Amino acid sequence: MTLRWESFLDRVRERGEYGTRTEAERAARVVLALLGAHLVGRERAEPAAVLGVVADAAGEELTRRILLQLPPDYDVFFGGPARKT
Repeated sequence: MTLRWESFLDRVRERGEYGTRTEAERAARVVLALLGAHLVGRERAEPAAVLGVVADAAGEELTRRILLQLPPDYDVFFGGPARKT
């Protein structure tokens, strides 16, 4: 089953009882980012294309703020080069 982003956000909004789609979208992006940060092995690599799309949808500023909260090597999962430490 393929779920469109808008439908996904509507479900997140309903289940999370968020007041607006914007709040649901923000929560979904953060949760997906954190999920990607905790996966290992093949499971860690497979959502990389998904997180790259999330980064595109989130925009540069929000993606930058999310990445600042994650270890440096997680940049690649969002479609960017690894940060230099």
